[in-house]
Amino acid sequence: MKNTFRGLFLMIVIFCFLTGCSVQTTELESDFIKRVDYSIDENGSVDFDDIADFEWDKLIVIGPYMTVNHVLEEEGLNWRNPITHIQNSDGNTLLLFSFENNVVEFIHFPRHRDFAQFLQQGSHLSVNRDEAVFAFDNGVITR
Repeated sequence: MKNTFRGLFLMIVIFCFLTGCSVQTTELESDFIKRVDYSIDENGSVDFDDIADFEWDKLIVIGPYMTVNHVLEEEGLNWRNPITHIQNSDGNTLLLFSFENNVVEFIHFPRHRDFAQFLQQGSHLSVNRDEAVFAFDNGVITR
């Protein structure tokens, strides 16, 4: 029995190594990422108020390896079913959009436009909708 579990565990580890245990990109995420990239390429900046066309009042940026539940608690946010692996990955930054203290959308944003560079190590960023503007200089946030 021990060998069966050990073998299963080893297969999971190998699978994660080979695939990077990446989270599948949804159609919403794919479209959102394209709009952000287009905005940065055209303007050198992104204003999430223009990009995120759903109801929200706060953007929370969570960097790789952060514990989402800790951020939710610190920000006083409710997220019914947090589906993320950001705490185990360095390939994405998690963008949470909240409205009236409830997470309404989330985006696993690839680090080719590295919003995590704006964060202090071990922290997250929380900005109101009217302040959610990021300027890039050669891919680096200069906000």
